Amino acid sequence: MSSATESTLPRITSKDLQELSEKKYVVIPNFLPQSLQDDLREDIRRLQQADKFNIAKIGQDATNQLNQDIRVAETCFIGPDKLKDTYPDPAREQLYTVLDQVRQDLSMSSGTPLDSKLTEVSE
Repeated sequence: MSSATESTLPRITSKDLQELSEKKYVVIPNFLPQSLQDDLREDIRRLQQADKFNIAKIGQDATNQLNQDIRVAETCFIGPDKLKDTYPDPAREQLYTVLDQVRQDLSMSSGTPLDSKLTEVSE
């Protein structure tokens, strides 16, 4: 594994925060170092082999159903308190650190605390 060290982990910049404030979105190309991206892809492959992904459905609760005409996707919920029955992964831990720092930066910038348990990311 070629994981990035914590000292090289990215931070959202004041320029990014300004753009987010003005446009209501910001795109930060290559935010994660390539080595961390590669390690996370390998982690995903191992999680898929361990059957940790589920087919995503549409609807909520009782109406939740599989409809492949609308979308076909797999989900795997990750987080410091998730996947306790599987192997720990250094790249995943680094991702948690990066996402928590982004959450803190956004909270400080906006003055609104963000819940550390409600972060959603998609590729």
